[in-house]
Amino acid sequence: MGWVAASGDRPSFKKTFTTADFVDLCGLSDLRELTDRPGVALDVAFERPDPLLIDLNEPQDTDSVQHALFFPQDDDETPVVFFLLSRLAPSLRHIGWLPDLVRS
Repeated sequence: MGWVAASGDRPSFKKTFTTADFVDLCGLSDLRELTDRPGVALDVAFERPDPLLIDLNEPQDTDSVQHALFFPQDDDETPVVFFLLSRLAPSLRHIGWLPDLVRS
């Protein structure tokens, strides 16, 4: 699941985001590249009574959900890249070790 570093005095992780907020924190082009891999999909982490479409072409900005990346069992690279995109890179940007993402 995508947990991202949250702003504040002490490092913490935020688990729920709108898809637009999640894209802003992790990077749209990087998430698109990751989800373009065979068998990889970004979706909500838990079933909801009202289905919500996670679409990187039109990221929704109304409902906060936990996002999860689904990938083939024998794929060893995708979960590592997702960890880097959703946890490490935002944490490093938060403390100033990486530049902010360019918003398009």
